Amino acid sequence: MLGILDDVKKMVTAHFKNPGDIIFLAGENKGEIGGSEYLQIVHHKVSGDCPSLGLPEEKNLQEFLVEAAELGLLQSAHDISEGGLAVALAESCILNSENRPGAITEFSSPIRPDFLIFGEDQSRAILSVKPEKADEIRRLAEKYTVPTAAIGIVTKQPFQIYLNERLILEADINELSKLYESAIEEEMIL
Repeated sequence: MLGILDDVKKMVTAHFKNPGDIIFLAGENKGEIGGSEYLQIVHHKVSGDCPSLGLPEEKNLQEFLVEAAELGLLQSAHDISEGGLAVALAESCILNSENRPGAITEFSSPIRPDFLIFGEDQSRAILSVKPEKADEIRRLAEKYTVPTAAIGIVTKQPFQIYLNERLILEADINELSKLYESAIEEEMIL
């Protein structure tokens, strides 16, 4: 994406910054898995309906994110796309090459665990916010009718995802980082 940023101080990066920041999910988890990286890589299938895109929901999300950035409420914002929620959370940690923070997140959902964390539902983003800005984010999300929930906290380590009070994914961020950074190189070696 290319654009003009009027005030560089309002730039929002995709990576988590500070342990203690609250992690929010903006948008709705639907468990849409069709056409996903997960189906292709894990199940060797390229099938299913692509995730649905609701234009009003996407517009509301984008307007919410722009205003949140303008107001200086965001520490980070990362879209949820290829690989779903788990990959977006991991990238939010990995992309901070200075200190590689971790994240502990908790979800309560009837959605199948693999569909929840690897589904590529549209119109969603992972945000991190200073604790004192959490209420402002909630109010702003309500203004734009964007479903928003605090789902966790940025940590020094580890990287964990809980679903319905059960640990479903745990990884060392440094190990994930090595895998992430060598992925293209590995694909090129045939």
